[in-house]
Amino acid sequence: MQVYKINSINDQGDILNFDPYSIYKSLKNDKNIPESELMIKVFDLHINNGSIRDMWPNVMPIKALSPLYKNVDLYVQGGFLILSEKALSYLTDYLRDYGEFLSIEVESKKMALFNLHVFGQEDLDKCVEDYSKGVRSGF
Repeated sequence: MQVYKINSINDQGDILNFDPYSIYKSLKNDKNIPESELMIKVFDLHINNGSIRDMWPNVMPIKALSPLYKNVDLYVQGGFLILSEKALSYLTDYLRDYGEFLSIEVESKKMALFNLHVFGQEDLDKCVEDYSKGVRSGF
């Protein structure tokens, strides 16, 4: 078995304008879900390995922060894997059993976020928590 790790380009930063708070605001305006339930679900998403597929719109528009998004097939941001249409077509069959694909559109370009639901067991004594914009996004 081979294991791959995807790293962002050094000092690149975010390429898309989304974080847990902007996702929460977008979903809050779109769905009739109690605010406290929605807030817990979105902000604890990567802690509880939860699904937001049932509350995600068919396609969520997201703005670009960098023109690099046009050339990216895979990128990690905010605990999500960002996939281009090309990467999505190649990887769907491999990833489908491990999480959910959430459709996004970035300045007319169709892309997807992959929300991972399955993780290996961490040795918490050897882990360092990772934060994305002040929100815990894993280890």
